[in-house]
Amino acid sequence: MLPAGSKDQLVLAGLLTHTLRQAAEAASSPAEIELVSIATDATGRAEGGEIAFSAQIDRETRTLIFLSGDARENGAPRLRGTAIYRVLGR
Repeated sequence: MLPAGSKDQLVLAGLLTHTLRQAAEAASSPAEIELVSIATDATGRAEGGEIAFSAQIDRETRTLIFLSGDARENGAPRLRGTAIYRVLGR
C-alpha cells in the first residue's frame, strides 16, 4: 500500500514509469529498449488509499512501442501516463 498525497505525485510518477517500462520490456523481449518519450498527468487527488498500477500496449511497430497506463486508488484514476520506447536490435 502506498499512501498518496500531493507530495507523493513524484513517487507515483516514478512507479508508473517503472510499470510502463516493465510492460515494454515484456513486449520486446529479448531485445533491449530505450525510452524515447514519457508524459504523466495528475487526474485526481489521492486520499491515502492503496494505489494500483496498470499498463497496456496501445500500438507496436517494428522499432517502437507505444504504451499508456494509470495509477488508481480504489478504482478512481489518480495519475495517467503515456510512454514511447524504441526497440533496439530487432
